[in-house]
Amino acid sequence: MALGIGGSGGGDFVPYCKYDARAGRWYRKMEDGEVDCTDGFTAVFDFDGIEVGWLAFAAGAAPSMVTAPIGQPQPAKPADHFKQGFKLHLVFDGGAVHELASTARSLIGSIDRLHTEYTQAPEKAAGKLPVVKMTGTTVVETKVPGGGTTKNFAPNLEVIGWVDRPASLDAAPTSAPAAPPAPVASTPPATGSTPVPPQTPQSSGGSLNFG
Repeated sequence: MALGIGGSGGGDFVPYCKYDARAGRWYRKMEDGEVDCTDGFTAVFDFDGIEVGWLAFAAGAAPSMVTAPIGQPQPAKPADHFKQGFKLHLVFDGGAVHELASTARSLIGSIDRLHTEYTQAPEKAAGKLPVVKMTGTTVVETKVPGGGTTKNFAPNLEVIGWVDRPASLDAAPTSAPAAPPAPVASTPPATGSTPVPPQTPQSSGGSLNFG
């Protein structure tokens, strides 16, 4: 089953983790600020709790999310500025829980493929969650009006193991504070990217589907 879309801070918030598709890099909110965690990026992905729906991000404000678990009726689009996306929790070494929420098409494609692998794995039936590592990035060039292209980096995500559901997941709140806008990269990431032919974006936003 695919996703179906063509989800230590203070207070009651889960700190954010974000992926900058323009640079191919990961960032985590830590107590002393935001840190780049791209090198050796590894985390437990809570695909059992992933939700999809409509997300909106604005600089300096908490993200707005209207989502539902996969398999349940999906919410209507709240406003024009909302985009299709997902949110889920990640658990890093030591049990730290972060929330990943995104509308980036390149990241959604990678998460969708990984989720399909998860649903088909026998370990899922045993109640385990995948340990995922980024092994590099793939360049995705998309045509834009006027004949130009935009370049993004899709993360190459690989399941390297399976673990019992971490206890910290069940103790974590459900929402993350706002993640500031990702910086614009001037050079490709240093994680080993592989060029691919230009792709024309699909009107449904890839294989992920909200229906």
